[in-house]
Parts: sequence; C-alpha cells; structure tokens
Amino acid sequence: MRLMIREPDIRDEELAEIHADTLIVAGQHDLIRKSETDHIASKIPGAEKVILPGESHVSYIVHSEKLAKIILDFLGRK
Repeated sequence: MRLMIREPDIRDEELAEIHADTLIVAGQHDLIRKSETDHIASKIPGAEKVILPGESHVSYIVHSEKLAKIILDFLGRK
C-alpha cells in the first residue's frame, strides 16, 4: 500500500516525454483515484484510457481474459 501511495513519483514533464502508444487501464473501484488515472492519461500524448466497470485494482487481472481482450484490441489498432 505504501508503494502505491508514494511511488512512482513521476513528474508531468516526464509523462509528456512518453511517445509510445500507451494504454492506461484501471478499475471503476480501483485503489488508485480516478482523478490520478485521468491526470496520468491526460499528460501522456495520445494515451488511451479504459476504466473497467465494476472492477477493482486487481479483479480485472484475475479475470485476465477480459484484460487480454482489451490489450489485444488496443494493439490491433496500432
């Protein structure tokens, strides 16, 4: 929990330097605040954000088929 609260400490300027295709995935009930997820996505040029309804920080990983489909769809569009 401490790690999620304090790390990673990435400045907006560093996020803006990411020029790779970027997919940001979070759950609707994620431990990471939606405002933080939104902020990260807004600072990475061209980032795509997906919020998974009804999911927590780890539940969408446990349901890995759901996550795999999202990732493969993203990669298929790139």
